[in-house]
Amino acid sequence: MNMEVFVVGAEEFASAIARPAGEATMENYKGYMHRMLEDAAMKQMETVCFQSLELDARTSVNFQNISWIEQAIREHQQVSEYPKTVCIVCSDEKTADQYRVVYNFYFAESKASRLNDGKWD
Repeated sequence: MNMEVFVVGAEEFASAIARPAGEATMENYKGYMHRMLEDAAMKQMETVCFQSLELDARTSVNFQNISWIEQAIREHQQVSEYPKTVCIVCSDEKTADQYRVVYNFYFAESKASRLNDGKWD
């Protein structure tokens, strides 16, 4: 999985692909991500950046929603060469940490990849 998580300024955040809108369901979030990633693949984009989700007050909700996003990225990257890198851009470190925690829980294949600073292969 080649995904990166960055904390960026307001301008970079605004220029990334918008986060999924509407109801926070697995079908909605994963479907949105698959559509956006398929579009990027058709255009053979090397890198694509998505806005992070807005965090909920409940960590369990964040964990669930972020896992849907990361699962969709992983599923897409298993069947498509493009985009080669998917970035999640965050407006603050707390949000970036939530993405890293979910990745480490579900997708890290080794201790080295769990400790990687914001980049996962």
